[in-house]
Amino acid sequence: MFPEQKENDAEEQSSAGNKPRRRKRRSAALRKQLRPNREPSPPPDVECRIFSKHFVEHNRQREGEMRKKRMELLKQEREKQQLEATIKTIQEKVDDEEANVDRLKRQSASINKALNIYRQAAVAAIEKIHRDGTGLPAPTVKNIETYLRLASNVNKVDRPHAAYFSAVREAMCRLRLPTVCLDK
Repeated sequence: MFPEQKENDAEEQSSAGNKPRRRKRRSAALRKQLRPNREPSPPPDVECRIFSKHFVEHNRQREGEMRKKRMELLKQEREKQQLEATIKTIQEKVDDEEANVDRLKRQSASINKALNIYRQAAVAAIEKIHRDGTGLPAPTVKNIETYLRLASNVNKVDRPHAAYFSAVREAMCRLRLPTVCLDK
């Protein structure tokens, strides 16, 4: 053999595959793409690929959040219904009280009217027996209550005008008061 042939044969043997070939190294990004199970968990707000393990976990978390929000919403709706019922009840009571206040105002006005009629009748009865020598002012609608108070206390206190107030008392007893119809 010629020496040139030996060199060519050696080159052919080495290129023919007597030696094992070396593989090219894959990049880290490519390795991560090929091994999806070993990927780190993505942040919760990042979109996940559909049907992946992370997508399912993300969906479960969102379903849990939605369930909690639905429960809170139902609770708030119940509270709202209770508050609306309470407000309706209170409004009905307020309306009833306003109607009652109006009724009481009308009744008070009619009672005051009747009281004025009774006062005028008492003044008329006392004026008939009023004496100028008593030193007391003539009876009027404004001071009639004083006359009636003194007349009711005639027996308790000895006064110089006891006879006069006894006469006033008798006049009040004989007084026929007008009948006043009170509005209901």
